[in-house]
Amino acid sequence: MHARPQSRLSHDYRALIHPAGARFVEVLDQRALPHAVVTLRIDDAGVATAAIRDMVVRGAPLIGAVGAFGLALALDADPSDAGLAQAHSMLDAARPTAVNLRWALDRVHARVAQLPNGERADVAWEEADAISAEDIEINAAIGRHGLAWLRDLAARKDGVLRLTLLTDMQNERAQAMYRRVGFVGSPMKPMRLKLKK
Repeated sequence: MHARPQSRLSHDYRALIHPAGARFVEVLDQRALPHAVVTLRIDDAGVATAAIRDMVVRGAPLIGAVGAFGLALALDADPSDAGLAQAHSMLDAARPTAVNLRWALDRVHARVAQLPNGERADVAWEEADAISAEDIEINAAIGRHGLAWLRDLAARKDGVLRLTLLTDMQNERAQAMYRRVGFVGSPMKPMRLKLKK
């Protein structure tokens, strides 16, 4: 794996980035968080397998997306039926109980299995991108619904228009995000949601 430490995260970051047209992805090494920010470049199926197995990436949807990109990387190297089967098996074995991993691998496999070998890799990359984009939208929807729920709860909480939300004092990014949506506070005090009437 190719580790690249960073001193800071950009304002908008993601746990997985696939630059347009690139045949690699970069992930945050979640083992280093919150004390350091390290990105890892995944540029072959073996590295994707190791990232899943060694818990570089965590969380079911992210593990699935990395598996899908790993399968695409494998098909870049060997798009044959044997290559597809071997890569699917290798990636699945990295975390055999990971339901999202198996689902994503099966989804990519189903999408490419009947295609000519020369088309498989490009279609696998498209499918991996779709899996990743769907996960991002699902997470954003969870956040929107959760924020609406928190605002509603704060408004109804015994007639008091505040809701206490505790965050890790060192999690400055989470605190900044909460401030953008209406929470106020400091690292030493609980954050409270102040609603505009």
